[in-house]
Amino acid sequence: MSTSTIGARWDDEYRHGRYQDEARLRGLDLSGEAIRQLIERRPGQSLPVAVADFRSYEGERPFAYLVAIQVFQHGHDDDAACYFTRAAAALRSGGLFFLRVNSSATQVYHRNTVLERNTFGGFTVRYDAGPKAGLPVHFYSRDELLARARDAFELVMEPRHEVIHRAPPQTGSWAQWEVIWRKT
Repeated sequence: MSTSTIGARWDDEYRHGRYQDEARLRGLDLSGEAIRQLIERRPGQSLPVAVADFRSYEGERPFAYLVAIQVFQHGHDDDAACYFTRAAAALRSGGLFFLRVNSSATQVYHRNTVLERNTFGGFTVRYDAGPKAGLPVHFYSRDELLARARDAFELVMEPRHEVIHRAPPQTGSWAQWEVIWRKT
């Protein structure tokens, strides 16, 4: 069956109310402004979004998947541990967990103070300058990601390391991990 035929069939399903009553996506952000702008871009729609911290999020039922892009790096080492515990609690058995976070291979550009290092090679800095001044940000090693997920998840996609070279006048590179797990 062709892609266009499959697409047309699903278009028809959605036109006839397929999944209409299901809450398929929930949005959560610490930034009230981010949520406000999202709602503003979708006038007249009732969006299942909230201003909240994932570390204390209590869902009504487990999710089939969780996407965390550049979220689990905010905070210290103990916050990193909490994020993984909360991700396991938020997902149903077999649920997928998509993660992108800062890598410990990042050459941190803005002035910062290293606050802590863990036994896996991850570290946390407090930015002393730049757009994140005053904020603690955690950088993960590959070993740390695997260790934090080991008890609740199995790998679907090995951690992929991406290095982005900064455009002048900035120097160095920023690196991040992308990985997919399935809750066991």
